[in-house]
Amino acid sequence: MMMEMLCVGPHCSSAVMVRQTATAGALIIRLRRDERWLEEMMFWLERFHSEFVDRGIEPPSNFFWEDETMGGRYRKFVAHTLQLASTVEVVEHVRHQDIQRMVGPPAITFLFLD
Repeated sequence: MMMEMLCVGPHCSSAVMVRQTATAGALIIRLRRDERWLEEMMFWLERFHSEFVDRGIEPPSNFFWEDETMGGRYRKFVAHTLQLASTVEVVEHVRHQDIQRMVGPPAITFLFLD
């Protein structure tokens, strides 16, 4: 979601996502933009690209976590990611029975309630 906010531009201050399950309804959530996290994300994406993608090298397990020179910075980034996860706002929970689902042949199933 942060990458989407980055792509939309600096005026995008949050992103909303709908997660729907087959039996438990839908959850609408919002994540607020975090510039510091975005900067770190770009740092790690660029580093991954230059160290592995550009060189055609398969990354080893825990490639940044165990890095002797940058591992501490990466672990702080992961901790920041976990902290951001705790700030996700639940906008709405839509009960399963309130979600219209397509049942029956498409030619005779109406997809709108009105």
